[in-house]
Amino acid sequence: MNKKLEIIKILSLIILILGVTGLIFHAETPKINKPKIYSCPINYSQMIILTDEQKIKEMPYGSTVWAIYGVESGFGKNDWCRSRGGFNGYGYAIPNCYKSVEEISLLVSAWLYNEMKVKGLNFYEATCLYNSGKISEDCDYAHKVLYFDTITPIAI
Repeated sequence: MNKKLEIIKILSLIILILGVTGLIFHAETPKINKPKIYSCPINYSQMIILTDEQKIKEMPYGSTVWAIYGVESGFGKNDWCRSRGGFNGYGYAIPNCYKSVEEISLLVSAWLYNEMKVKGLNFYEATCLYNSGKISEDCDYAHKVLYFDTITPIAI
């Protein structure tokens, strides 16, 4: 009989401890915190969407890159990659097409930077090399690029 009494006392004590700690007799459902939703109003009148021209002209040698784009493809109007779902418009590394105008423009910008800044070619030498593969102080292509550098294209 004493063993039964001791077992009852031990079980009562366990139930009491569990009740005090909240592990038993806890009728309240645990709360789940919902994620907070924040609203961020967009004022579209203050958004600035850059055109291809603006993006390209911000690159190193950007005006020259933009002018080459004009000479080579009429600012993308005659870009044969467009019919294939890509972009080139510069005659750069043909027949490669690129994911965006910005991607190919960066490649041309990097090429010009390497030729002019790193190798020390002047504008005429670099643009003639770009077009013909030969360094020259004077070529028609360089004059065309200079001309396109001074005009702004009409919407295409």
